[in-house]
Order: sequence, then structure tokens, then C-alpha cells
Amino acid sequence: TAGLSAAVRPADVAEVLARGVVEALGARRGSFGLVEGDELVVAESGDGAGPSRSPVRVPLSIRTPLAAAAREGHVVWVERRAELVRAFPDAAGGAGAGSALAVPVRRGGVVIGGMADDFRESGAVTLERRAVATLAAELGAQALERARLYELERLEAERNGRLQSLTAALA
Repeated sequence: TAGLSAAVRPADVAEVLARGVVEALGARRGSFGLVEGDELVVAESGDGAGPSRSPVRVPLSIRTPLAAAAREGHVVWVERRAELVRAFPDAAGGAGAGSALAVPVRRGGVVIGGMADDFRESGAVTLERRAVATLAAELGAQALERARLYELERLEAERNGRLQSLTAALA
């Protein structure tokens, strides 16, 4: 939670969530996506230790656990590799995954994104892991709201500075 408290941009929040949840859950890989129109802007952390990929835009209609959680607004988990391949054929990043978990991220009751993790072993998505991921999504939503408000405040301060400069120049 210290990392989320220090995150001042939505990209920082995404990075902290994608990396931190991988570590907390003992996952193989994690990702975080924000809904923008009919797309999902996804940041991926790899194994939580290496560098993250640059965010990519994918259609919200893509058949992955992350997109399903963001699109449908409920927790999605898959216990077996065969089920993952069958239910989510677009989950190419799931190669090597034995199970997967994705949770929606909500702000004010509205789904604004999702968070997903996959695990090497089958059957790894326990009730405890689902609860931790859901809590992380809730904390992430609060951090995203703080980042949004911080950005609005920064923009307002810039605008006020320009107005003060203009007023001084006109005086």
C-alpha cells in the first residue's frame, strides 16, 4: 500500500498494481488495464521483477480473463490450462499458465478497468488469492482517484500561474 500511496499518475498506479500483486499472490505474471471507450489500455509486469512492457491498447471485446473482468464487472478465474485455452482463446500471454485470475477495478460503482494474474500451476486460484486480488483492486481504484485529483490540481495550479503572469503583464 505504500507504493500506491506514493503513486501520483495513473501509469504509476498501474505499475505498482501489476508488480505488487504478482508478488503478493506468488503469480507468474500480472497485468493491469484501464477502460478507454471500447479499448483496454494494458500495462504488464512480466514476472514482477523485470521491466514492464509499454502499455498496449486492445479491444475490450478481446477474449482474455482481464478483458472479461473489465467488460463484465465480475471476478473471473480459471483453474486449468485446458479451460483457459477453451474459454479465453485470445489469452496468448497465458502460454505456460496453469490457472488465471482477473478482477474488475471500480470507481463509484462503475468498472474502470481490471487486474489479472496467471499462475504456473493448475488450481492455484484459491479463495484467499481471490480476496487479496479483490482488495488490491479496491485499493488501486482509490489510488487512481487520488492520481486523477492530483492531476486536476496540478493543471489548475498551472492555469492559475498563467493567469497571474498574464495579469501582471497587463498591469
